Amino acid sequence: MKIETHLRKRAKMARVFFCLWMTASAGFLLLVFLQVPEITDRTVRATLYAADQWHPPSKDFDPQFVCLSALTIGLVAICTGSYLLARTALKALDRSILYSGLADALCIAGDSMAELEKAVAIFVPRAVKSKALDVFPLKEAQEIVEILKKFRP
Repeated sequence: MKIETHLRKRAKMARVFFCLWMTASAGFLLLVFLQVPEITDRTVRATLYAADQWHPPSKDFDPQFVCLSALTIGLVAICTGSYLLARTALKALDRSILYSGLADALCIAGDSMAELEKAVAIFVPRAVKSKALDVFPLKEAQEIVEILKKFRP
């Protein structure tokens, strides 16, 4: 199997993971925000009922404030989780771009390493190259360099 084919398969899997993580993130947020009014109503009712039964009315205890602050903290936690899922999806997309660009560069370069450097400069976007340490693990980069050394003089 050529290294270009291997890189294209990795790029395809990275695109699949991008779609998976973005769909999960968007679906998670959508479902939560569709349920927020019902959850808020039930929580306020339950808190008011519990406050009436267990606490005598006082000025210091506001059950609605307690309830809404707990819901707000929960929504912030959910939004943070969705942000992290979307960030993971964008890293997968960057990885896909990097793998596709490297595969194209290897196909065009032939046997010349100078041509490979020029092709990488063209096909791998600058933004992806600047984040290469985040997107492209060092171990994988070393493996690709070793494979290139074996196949290219």
